Amino acid sequence: MYRPYMYNSTARNTNEIRTSSTSLISFSSDGKVNWDHSFKLDEMKMPGLEQVSDYVMKNDQIYFLYKKESDLKLKAISLQDGQALENIIKVKVSDPLDEIRSEKEFEGGVRQWQSDAFYVWGYQTLRNTTKEDRVRDVFYINKVVVK
Repeated sequence: MYRPYMYNSTARNTNEIRTSSTSLISFSSDGKVNWDHSFKLDEMKMPGLEQVSDYVMKNDQIYFLYKKESDLKLKAISLQDGQALENIIKVKVSDPLDEIRSEKEFEGGVRQWQSDAFYVWGYQTLRNTTKEDRVRDVFYINKVVVK
């Protein structure tokens, strides 16, 4: 294929989108901002423009959630006073003897499901020395409920 500007080009060719934060803004009926809140994300690199986090509103609280490898990162914000609390939870495995060896990058995510619940999915490589198939690849879906 003929590309006259292929060499000595200063244009950067990138195949990833970097996401640094997620934001939520509430507007009044006349278009004024009631409040806005955000959650700083660890450097998230995706192969395309995709949703990487989601939120739930419950009892004057906002809950942001996103998945970074096998960690679920949560931020709870009170709408009354703006107090925020952040927490990190590991993705649960079905067998307590399973050890997460790796999580496939760019595969999986988080979505709000029902009222105060999210669903989280992805692909992992698990190791369990007590089973015949010591190392196996699994697809998982977990339900995460905020309280």
